Amino acid sequence: MNDHDISGIKENSGGHAMLWIFVAVGAFVVLLGAAIGIYNISTVGGTAEVTAVVTYADGSDVRISYVYDGESYADVPFDASDAELNEGDELTVRVRMDDPYVIGADTVPVIVPCFLMGFGILFAAFPLAMIVSYFKKRRRRLEAKKRGVPVECKVSEVRSDTTFAVNGKLVNDVAICEPLDGSCIKYVSAPFSCRYALPAGCLVTVYVLPDDPSAYCVDLSSLREPEDLGALHAAAAPEGYVEDPLGGKRDNGA
Repeated sequence: MNDHDISGIKENSGGHAMLWIFVAVGAFVVLLGAAIGIYNISTVGGTAEVTAVVTYADGSDVRISYVYDGESYADVPFDASDAELNEGDELTVRVRMDDPYVIGADTVPVIVPCFLMGFGILFAAFPLAMIVSYFKKRRRRLEAKKRGVPVECKVSEVRSDTTFAVNGKLVNDVAICEPLDGSCIKYVSAPFSCRYALPAGCLVTVYVLPDDPSAYCVDLSSLREPEDLGALHAAAAPEGYVEDPLGGKRDNGA
């Protein structure tokens, strides 16, 4: 059901609560990936460098011995495919600190944590960018309302706001306003709930920064009907519909 009481019209922030949920989920996934990475580095990936001696060498079958943390490790299999080794040769190897019998564990498993962190960043980046953009625009509107010059305008069109939808249905409108002095300028209001049947011709005050005309605020709280608009409601379209300025009719949900 449409509400003809335009005094209740106010800015609708849309789906910012849902956007914050997406940001929170993305941040959680990033933190989860970071935690897994830290765990891998501290446990699986911790290695130490030791000096080993070749105790047996027969082609690819090479065994070495070394001392780590005061304990001796003898006849440990070693992959010598990249070098020719003989018994008695010394070489430097890296052993796992949590399991010194494991050699060459100097590669930290990073695929899973990197994937999680990358996915989390991408998942949160788009909604976060939308939130930042909204607050930048809102700050400019507040600054314009505080310091701007008032310009009396009339609502020339009411359009559906295409930036936010619920279950595939547009739920907000925006008002297109033109100065009463006939200037060829159009001001677009912040989104407001489409349950309000705002008729074209209503008057509204727009505050414009004199040093930056692109910064303005359509003061929705100043919306008012001129005296000759009272008959518009009686001649309105069937209940549940409102004339769409883009051509056709839009169902606002009876």
